[in-house]
Amino acid sequence: MKIGVGFCLSELEKYSPHFELLNIENPLYPNYLTKKVSKDIKFINGRTKNKAVIIVDGAYIDLNPGTSEVQIRKIVMKKIDDSIQFALNINAQEIVFLSTYIPQIEVDFYIKSHIDNSIVFWSNFAEKYKTIKISLCNTFEYNPEILLSIYRGVNKPNFNLAFDIGHALAYSKIPLVDWINSINGIFDTVYLHSNDQLGDKHLNFDEGCLLKHVTEEQILKLFEKKNIILKSFSKNRVLELKTRLEKNSVF
Repeated sequence: MKIGVGFCLSELEKYSPHFELLNIENPLYPNYLTKKVSKDIKFINGRTKNKAVIIVDGAYIDLNPGTSEVQIRKIVMKKIDDSIQFALNINAQEIVFLSTYIPQIEVDFYIKSHIDNSIVFWSNFAEKYKTIKISLCNTFEYNPEILLSIYRGVNKPNFNLAFDIGHALAYSKIPLVDWINSINGIFDTVYLHSNDQLGDKHLNFDEGCLLKHVTEEQILKLFEKKNIILKSFSKNRVLELKTRLEKNSVF
């Protein structure tokens, strides 16, 4: 089990001395990849040479790999490609893309189209970039079935799922433990945060309602061999929470 933190590059020097797992969020931010990023890449590489694991968040806002619109698909492909190139340039081991599936559109043709188009889309990228793990992470899904269908359809050794426990807490219609068990063995990275189930608040994991659904001991056992990334918006307690997880873990 490795414990890391998600952060913006402006916080790299603050957190890199304390974590062996670093989650760089910048490509997730709108328009970040439209600027020249060579200086940022040089900055990262100069300060992370001895880090065991770097995980990058890929571009997300307004991007839908499952789209049937050809012109939109080309734009999405460009942003995904830019994200992966960025990750490769900083020697990241994994890049995680949030799903853009909208579960409220409960019509069969949308569901089938999203799955079929996503399989083709991610298969192409997994084949093109075989040296990096590409993972698809839950966002608004009610359950993991759509993600599992895409994962099985892609069927590439470098294509995985990732799990955001806060998103599942906010939007899932099944128990958290059932969700985790459903994807057991096909995800390596967990984004750990909580919320109040009124929205995606990204609270610290011991705030909100997460620990009303699972105990801290269950979290540690369920994720004993995973990369755990502390993903709260407020980072004023990340060092405290990292120490607490390490102290309580017996794995």
